[in-house]
Amino acid sequence: PTSYPQNLTLLAASSSTIYVNWQPLAFSDRNGYIINYSLRYNSIKLNSSDTIFVNGSMNSTALTNLSPFTTYNIVIRAATVIGYGPPSPSKAATTHQAGLKEALT
Repeated sequence: PTSYPQNLTLLAASSSTIYVNWQPLAFSDRNGYIINYSLRYNSIKLNSSDTIFVNGSMNSTALTNLSPFTTYNIVIRAATVIGYGPPSPSKAATTHQAGLKEALT
């Protein structure tokens, strides 16, 4: 791919979950069939990072088992069978404090 998924949006849903949504690449930027998306997320506070892979037909996912009241930086890339396209600009979201009611989202 010659571009990255657009309009990356993040929603902290709880003290351990962030919902991630994006728009697929424009057809002209795909250069083939998108087989998956790679989402890399990291926390400077915890000095940790992880990557998950989402099916290319999806445009959302949930990051789970995160630490409470922690800011995560998230980057997404699309892949074809040839390889990955460029990463999106990083966006940040902070999980809720532990113990807050889930209804406050």
